[in-house]
Amino acid sequence: MRWTAYGSSFLIGPVEVQERPIVALKEIVFDPEARSFTLRFRRGGEAKIRLGSIDQDRIVLDVSYSDAMPDGLPFASLRSMYTTQSMSDAALVAWRAKRGIGWQEAPVIGFPGAPATEIWLGRHMPSRHNLSAPDMVFGKFQSTAATAVK
Repeated sequence: MRWTAYGSSFLIGPVEVQERPIVALKEIVFDPEARSFTLRFRRGGEAKIRLGSIDQDRIVLDVSYSDAMPDGLPFASLRSMYTTQSMSDAALVAWRAKRGIGWQEAPVIGFPGAPATEIWLGRHMPSRHNLSAPDMVFGKFQSTAATAVK
């Protein structure tokens, strides 16, 4: 069996909390020729997830939404294991603000949120919990306003 990476995950869609973050789905449609999934949400709207590329070093997903999230709910949410910096899947968050002069960085625990055009989640030191957890990068948001990250 080949070495496999695992770590943080994220939710796509109108994220609500019911004991833990969830996205209530109405339907999932897979299009193998387009290498894409269409997610239809119970609260309305839909997202399309297209596999841009995949190899040993990265997975690139293109995500688009049909409309704003219902009830102003977040369009994505991170799920990750964290107890300390050395026992985590992701310990730090870094972001670039629109017209910002560089990256800002903070611990993922207690991060209050910020307007961002690009986001990185990861670690600067190895974890004793999970050495294979990859860094995650979210970017190329196509919106007129910076995305609020929380």
